[in-house]
Amino acid sequence: MTAAAILIDLGSFHKHHHSDSFLPVLLSIHKWTFYYWEQNRYGMLVALLATPFDHPFTNLLVQNGITLWAGLMCFPLAARWLTPGRAAAVAGPAAAATFVAFAPPKVQWVFMSNVNVFSVSLALGLAGLLALRTRRPVVIRAAVAAACFAVGSWVNSALGLLLFPVVVLTALARWAAGDLPLRAAKPEGWWGRVALHPVVVELVPGAAASLFGVVVALVLQRLAPYKTTWVIVPPPEHWWLLIEYVGVDFWEELRPRAWAGFLCGCAAAGGALVWDRRTRDSATAGTAIAAATTAGATAYGLLLSILFHGLWRYSTPAAALIHAALVAVVVRPLAPLWPAAVDRRAVLVGGAAVAVASVVTFGFPSVSAVERDVRTQCGQGVDELIEARCTHVTGEYWRVWRAVFAVNWVYAERGDPRRVWGVTFRSGPTAEYWKAVPLADTRIGAFPEDQEWAADYLKWFDVPMRPAELFGPLVIYVPAAPAGR
Repeated sequence: MTAAAILIDLGSFHKHHHSDSFLPVLLSIHKWTFYYWEQNRYGMLVALLATPFDHPFTNLLVQNGITLWAGLMCFPLAARWLTPGRAAAVAGPAAAATFVAFAPPKVQWVFMSNVNVFSVSLALGLAGLLALRTRRPVVIRAAVAAACFAVGSWVNSALGLLLFPVVVLTALARWAAGDLPLRAAKPEGWWGRVALHPVVVELVPGAAASLFGVVVALVLQRLAPYKTTWVIVPPPEHWWLLIEYVGVDFWEELRPRAWAGFLCGCAAAGGALVWDRRTRDSATAGTAIAAATTAGATAYGLLLSILFHGLWRYSTPAAALIHAALVAVVVRPLAPLWPAAVDRRAVLVGGAAVAVASVVTFGFPSVSAVERDVRTQCGQGVDELIEARCTHVTGEYWRVWRAVFAVNWVYAERGDPRRVWGVTFRSGPTAEYWKAVPLADTRIGAFPEDQEWAADYLKWFDVPMRPAELFGPLVIYVPAAPAGR
């Protein structure tokens, strides 16, 4: 998975960058904070890991390399949790390779890039669930799972909301399908029979870990300096409209439809295997687990659609889980039929398959091509900001942070110690630095269409500047009063 993550990171993956993905790089280089700037929903673990890299472009590659690796690892982790025994070794790489091959670029980007860090939180949550199934002492299992869910819920505060319904429904599905291991010893008394019942042993630890993650997320959000995660539940009569909006919007993002066709094909193949006597029992259990996973993940998607007013991107971790479950539906019934040699070669062949899918989908690795793709997303006016000796950029959020990233990238390439700062939404955490620039040296650039935004932010941050000149596509602001701060 590491090789595939590197191949993707150096391929055509970087065509969707915008201010939300450039900002974690600036956060990592200029001022790391516990959460995304002026927010309390996404923990900046990935940005923290990338802090040794102070070159903007390198930092960007490192952050996305981490999230890509975590995204690919979600599939073998999910396969091992959903699929017992031999099938997991094949189902995991198969799910990863087919996700790379068939999932739409925008879905891959939202799930596996640094913009939302969904992949990192899901990988941590799945690792925590797997830790609960090991044969280690109970205290060690609980501690590892708690650590995974605590960190995962810091990275993405909705992790527990996703995994709780999936854990509960898959445990019930496995019990109904007779897929849970039997008790090793006969318990004594009614309490022992209840506590050691297979469905309780499977359901309670995972559900408790998920709820623990929810509690951790709520506590950390309360402690964060910015209280920006306001969940406003809309009136019930609006719920269906929001769900319908997400469904239509997400369906539009599924172009081309190969991914939807592939998943439907997996479901159909799993259903067909139920009718073969050689695979009936395993296929029945796999189908039940996949249906439960799909139901739990869909419930999460519907909940987030309502709470976050119709934004489909929050459902991408759920879509990744559904993908892993549907691939397992096909692989699991076939596992008893293949020779033991397949198990020994599964890791090597599976890793190669993911790497091949990465090259086919994203092309051969090329740093220069990645640079070109990223520069394309940086917008215009970069050269003019440098030539005009701008120390700051102000205006609309989606233009400012692109420009700030790009200018600092050029300075890093030249070995120039100067930095340019953003004065816009989410620039509060760095105000102590950009306000330290002497007023006499301050030159703030803004795009002509951002004049209203510029005036508002300069007033909000109490920066006494006035528009003084036009420089190419820029309006240059200079001190409105005599210098001397």
